[in-house]
Amino acid sequence: MALIDITTNGPARARSWVPEPSPQQLLVLGFAGCIAVGAVLLRLPVSAAREALTWTDALFTSTSAVCVTGLVVVDTGKDLSAFGQAVTLVLFQIGGLGIMTFSTLFLFAAGGRPSLAAMTATGEALGTSRMKDIRSMVARVIKFTLAIEAAAIVLLFFMFFFRRGPGETVAGCGWSALYHSVSAFCNAGFGLYSDSLERYQGAWDVNLVIVTLIIVGGIGFPVLHGLARYFFAPRKGGKRPVLGLHTKIVLITTAILLVLGTVAFLATEWSSEGLASLPIHKRFLVALFQSTTSRTAGFSTLNIGKLAPATLFFIVFLMFVGASPCSTGGGIKTTTVGILGVLAISKLRGREEPTAFNRSIPREVVSRAVTVALLSLLLVVTFIWLLLVCEGDKLAAGPGEGGFTFMQMVFEAISAFGTVGLSTGITADLGASSKLLLTALMFVGRLGPLTVVVSVARRERPDVVKFPAEQLMVG
Repeated sequence: MALIDITTNGPARARSWVPEPSPQQLLVLGFAGCIAVGAVLLRLPVSAAREALTWTDALFTSTSAVCVTGLVVVDTGKDLSAFGQAVTLVLFQIGGLGIMTFSTLFLFAAGGRPSLAAMTATGEALGTSRMKDIRSMVARVIKFTLAIEAAAIVLLFFMFFFRRGPGETVAGCGWSALYHSVSAFCNAGFGLYSDSLERYQGAWDVNLVIVTLIIVGGIGFPVLHGLARYFFAPRKGGKRPVLGLHTKIVLITTAILLVLGTVAFLATEWSSEGLASLPIHKRFLVALFQSTTSRTAGFSTLNIGKLAPATLFFIVFLMFVGASPCSTGGGIKTTTVGILGVLAISKLRGREEPTAFNRSIPREVVSRAVTVALLSLLLVVTFIWLLLVCEGDKLAAGPGEGGFTFMQMVFEAISAFGTVGLSTGITADLGASSKLLLTALMFVGRLGPLTVVVSVARRERPDVVKFPAEQLMVG
């Protein structure tokens, strides 16, 4: 329905009752709608292998899948039927690549044309601002994703097949390969085994395939596109295309975090119960796997609940950072940490502008990074406090009496925000209110606090009045 706007200076014009949603609002509505549909499907009796899920558990599982988190309140392999497992697979495939990517693809396939807001939202999800590139970018992303996942499915199938246990069928190995391949690339952390991937702790081939999928899915589509151009694009004048600053910062930050995570894990767990019995080369394999998966993927090859507090604390830092922009993961993103690091180094060197690789970082980008970090920190602190309030009785009981510790609550909250999915084993024992809090935290963590705030904030005109500046003391 339209409202007729009659003016004295011209003909009548039709104006919509409802303003066109912004790109941020489209993203929020798209994810919320997908979560709602997934919750309804998972609530159906056909989705359960045993008892039907409650509405709270169905909503939590759907949010965890769409937001590619991996926190679970039911055993995916035992409590969900084949239909329910397939629902979660579709949800984290859509959530990993982005709601707008799929909706834009379907519109193009049907011969339609998305709105400008939808095209802008899709461009933001894929890391491009050029409208004419979006259609080809969507096609490339889908083709690349399917090719990587298909290759991993074949490799994992043979690895699972030759290691199958009693009662495991060929079809079961194929389904497991498909499920874990998509889950790893989307950094979802969902698995069909109750012990995650502990049974493959020493299997270097399975570990390396999963690690590769996690890294490729987590560095972001713009970086993958930049690397493809660098290695495969035709050379002009005998020179390779130049890697952009974004790609360099993502790759360097990712490498630093992987190395730091591996070293920190080995330093705190070398003589622990989980690693002491393993040969040295397998200890390094477990450390590398956990360093990779701790930032966003959520798989594990050892019992997270038995790790030392120092290890859990460092994993909390990795989970808070998360993956890279325009990827399948969450967190504040590697570029945010990279920009803050460059800013600190530049200030220590006395430079007015943060610079890296002979390039200056724009002031608005630095401001956005600081805003994202502060909003995220404020968000997780608030939600941790709310979880502590809701689980006060279990905190008072202590871990020896079936209760929780403070570190476990912090770990659970950061895992939800970073859409990681690692858990010390308390998720299923949380109360309904705590599960709903984690549901909201997963949602905001996947979309990003800034996106959610902008989607609900009142739009204002750009500042036209400049106020006098005044100095403040800092530090």
